[in-house]
Amino acid sequence: SILAEHNVQVTTPLGTIEGTTLTTRLGKTIYSFRGIRYAQAPRFKPPVPVQKWSGVYNATADGPLCPQPTTDPVSEDCLILNVYTTK
Repeated sequence: SILAEHNVQVTTPLGTIEGTTLTTRLGKTIYSFRGIRYAQAPRFKPPVPVQKWSGVYNATADGPLCPQPTTDPVSEDCLILNVYTTK
């Protein structure tokens, strides 16, 4: 089991991102940044780089799944990544 502890913020060239710290079953603290957009997905066109944002980007939850056979919610706009790193 992994336990959420508290939120953490990092500054990137595109803006500030808020994620969470988690504690693994082995007691190790990790940073979790989920649902980070890495490109815009204009329909029927190649992806374009994401623009800088103002405010704090909420990266505390997974983004949408890409279309696939599943009963979970999906979206064509799924150019999202998750980043996990040690503290």
